[in-house]
Amino acid sequence: MHPTASLASAESARVDPQATARREIDAPDAITLLMADHHHLHNLFAHFEHALSGTRRQSLRDQICRELGVHMQIEEEILYPAIRPPRDQPLLLAEATVEHAGIRNLIEQLRQADVEQPATLAQMKMLSEYVAHHVEEEHSEMFPLVRASALDTAALGVRMAARQRELLA
Repeated sequence: MHPTASLASAESARVDPQATARREIDAPDAITLLMADHHHLHNLFAHFEHALSGTRRQSLRDQICRELGVHMQIEEEILYPAIRPPRDQPLLLAEATVEHAGIRNLIEQLRQADVEQPATLAQMKMLSEYVAHHVEEEHSEMFPLVRASALDTAALGVRMAARQRELLA
């Protein structure tokens, strides 16, 4: 290999610290990312509830199921393992994980359901309410714990945003 080619390869392989810092600044911290997801999912559920056509409902159902599944996956893969619940809240993560399992069960039922059927509409409403309950618990119990901890929420946010992009691609 030509010496200048080797030098050029080494130069291009180096990490640009400014570029890395810019990417990390652009990525939200973990809590901000999750809260934005919660808001987005809330809006999707509202759009589903007001959708008039079956085609639109089906599209929204598919989007909700996919994005909610990815949201739960990044929480379980990245956030939950990083959290150390205090002794007075030993069930915090177990409860969140059980709620995710219930949500997944509803998602699986809804994936193939006919969005024109009243039972499906009722299941979507139930899913929306279950997710709202779960979100409220995260906002009132889990997120304050994470904020008060020594966790690097910026670094977690970068990892979670990258994993989310990967899963949604």
